[in-house]
Amino acid sequence: MKITFVLPARGTSGGIRVTVKMAILLLAEGYDVRIVWHCPSIFSKEWLLINCRTIAHRIMGFGETDWLKYFDGRIQSYNDLAQINFDDGEIVIAVGTSTIEDVFNIKQPVIKIRYCHGFLSYMPELMKRVWSLPMNTITVSSTLVPMLEQYSGDKVLDVVPNGLDTNEYYDEKLNRDGIGMIYSTHPSKRSVDVIKLIKSIHSRWPSLPLNLFGYPRRPREISKKIYWRYPSVSQARQLYSRSKIWLITSQEEGFGLPALEAMACGSAVISTDNLGSLEIIEHEKNGFLVPVGDIDGFMKYIDFLLHHEEKRIQLVNESKEVLKRFTWEKAVKKMEDVLRSVAAN
Repeated sequence: MKITFVLPARGTSGGIRVTVKMAILLLAEGYDVRIVWHCPSIFSKEWLLINCRTIAHRIMGFGETDWLKYFDGRIQSYNDLAQINFDDGEIVIAVGTSTIEDVFNIKQPVIKIRYCHGFLSYMPELMKRVWSLPMNTITVSSTLVPMLEQYSGDKVLDVVPNGLDTNEYYDEKLNRDGIGMIYSTHPSKRSVDVIKLIKSIHSRWPSLPLNLFGYPRRPREISKKIYWRYPSVSQARQLYSRSKIWLITSQEEGFGLPALEAMACGSAVISTDNLGSLEIIEHEKNGFLVPVGDIDGFMKYIDFLLHHEEKRIQLVNESKEVLKRFTWEKAVKKMEDVLRSVAAN
């Protein structure tokens, strides 16, 4: 079976990371796997910006700036997907929203699949246009299925979740005394709420340590002492392991990977009730859920957990059961089953 994953870019996003991991594992199973990623036109403004940023990141010694470097299979870039050669019957998987039209327009007789890793609700016209195309659909979370089927008017083939590598994310048994968050300027991550929470927490508990990491430049509202940019996996694991509580402010998540990472490292998770978190968190059993933008709700549960250590430990212990559902072994097996079924039909 020949499999090509089509990515909208290369870099550090969660969608790219999990695609690379899936491709690595399928390659190890003996499949012919490659990754194709969209690259801006050479010497365009976007191309120059990406290359300048890459050079700067190397000079600055950031930990993780490109997940594609871990893939030992074939990697190709494209500006026009028509320039890429495909074999008859090859399975071509559009990862995310922005690659769907490219894959849909492939002229060769390939098997086309779109793989939903979440929605871009701030781009409603694009969402309606690409998810309504007649195309095989799989997704990372069962909570995304109803909206996907509403967009497409057809059934989703199956749910192929991501996994978590517990050799990378585990409790380091460090002094756990802080609160952690991820800072991102992506529209769906609600960076404004991260800033509000930092201010509220600092005002109420001035001595409580904060642990933040992310990929954007640090805004002035975040102290240099508490922010790690482009952390390595080991650095991220340490920040999770130092945090009693991990907060997720996202308006949208396709699959709640940060929640799983925090759970694996022993943090209790308080998250917005986005669709990705609803796949993982059962309110009051293995975490707490609050409405998007509800800063008071976050503060209420932070205060509760800071004063009820036994409940925090209970949430952490319950979350260990969730981790058993989302292993890479199960994810790859599910992907194999789905691809074989699609190819057979």
